[in-house]
Amino acid sequence: MKMTAMLFSLLIALTSSAFAQGKFYKSTDKITLSYEEFRALSDENQKAWLKEIQAFYAKVDAVDAGERINPKRKYSFLPEFLFQALSNSASFCATSSVLVGNSAEAADERCQVQRSVKAAASLVCMRCPGDRLSGVYVCTSANDDASTISRNLLKELDKKDYEGSKVQISADQLAKHVEVTLDEGSSPFEAPILRKNTVVKRIVTPSSSEEVVIDLGPDAQIKKASKAGPMTVTERRDESGAVLDRVGNNPHVTDYHLRALEDVGNSKGNDNLDVEEVSKTERLACVYAGWAVEGPQCSPISEKEIRDASGKSVTYSCKANQEGSAIYGDNEDGKSVVLCNPVLFGLKDEKPICIRRSKNATEECVKASNKASETLAFAKANPSEYRALVRRVDVLCQQDETVLRKHFEKRGRSKSQVDYAIKDLSATCVHLRGRMAELVDANKATAPRAGQR
Repeated sequence: MKMTAMLFSLLIALTSSAFAQGKFYKSTDKITLSYEEFRALSDENQKAWLKEIQAFYAKVDAVDAGERINPKRKYSFLPEFLFQALSNSASFCATSSVLVGNSAEAADERCQVQRSVKAAASLVCMRCPGDRLSGVYVCTSANDDASTISRNLLKELDKKDYEGSKVQISADQLAKHVEVTLDEGSSPFEAPILRKNTVVKRIVTPSSSEEVVIDLGPDAQIKKASKAGPMTVTERRDESGAVLDRVGNNPHVTDYHLRALEDVGNSKGNDNLDVEEVSKTERLACVYAGWAVEGPQCSPISEKEIRDASGKSVTYSCKANQEGSAIYGDNEDGKSVVLCNPVLFGLKDEKPICIRRSKNATEECVKASNKASETLAFAKANPSEYRALVRRVDVLCQQDETVLRKHFEKRGRSKSQVDYAIKDLSATCVHLRGRMAELVDANKATAPRAGQR
């Protein structure tokens, strides 16, 4: 480590000589090694050089603007040739997670605070990905302290003439990135972006390659532009930045429609399903482990034939007798006989999820399930089952207790049975709705992003 520190100090001394006595570092100064020179260094010396080269390549824009680089900070960017050169370096493999940052800390979308010069004025700008409406782009004077600049940037987002999106970051958090930017030229960060539900028209005229972006409002109709006109793409976007619908005459942009989970697949043969769910008195007794269970006893489902993620009909079972063509889940104790609905909860290690019978079975299935994105294919492969579940949730998971009480009374339930059913559903529906919302969000995440082709 002493050798590394000595070499690092030497490198800084050499690369800092260009701005001695008030002079600034210029982008034309050579601070890089050739591939052969770099490979000739020991692992420790490669690591030391890596820190310095990161500082330069990540901050080229700051260097060109006359900003001084601070070599003591860690950076998130790395030249491609160095990744290739270090692919066999033991020290790099051991330390790369520290040098390139921790991806687990990522929040939503990548933004950046950076220095900019416009009309001889020094500015600090905050940018997030997207076009004029879906992205974030605000600037303020750099001639203030970090806290003041941070507050001023956030104030820009609230101005009446600002048409872009909002970013979820506190003034204190933003001030830290501003402080780094004032010192080093830029600072990337991750943050959720708050967009709006609206219809956007993007036009490219023959006289310009720049897009004109027009906000048509949330109630605007989506119409396909004539092929004879300029290249136009119209998109319906939501607050998450997902493109729900897209039509246009631009050959480089594909039309798109985000299908709701219950709209996926062929609905033929499902026309009477909802009618039966409401009219038959023995239906809609309860929800158990993600299933809308029929009958007054709310008995759990142990085996069910549904479609797997590829669309093939498969029988999933939690029964102890593991014979036949069914796919069995783990039931080593002989008591885990409850089948968690794969349409909602998917599989675990390619087997159905089996749990013991309990009062909070739906909650236990939620805990045992994989991420919603990994279960999405099951929901899409079983549109009829998913549609039925949506309908059952609409009926059973109501906020109006009076309506729900009448629903059960019509089915011959006693007062004590109705009281228990309502109490049970109040807890079950929270987890059921939550899981279904995760699936909806996972489906939405497959859509194109606003402001991107």
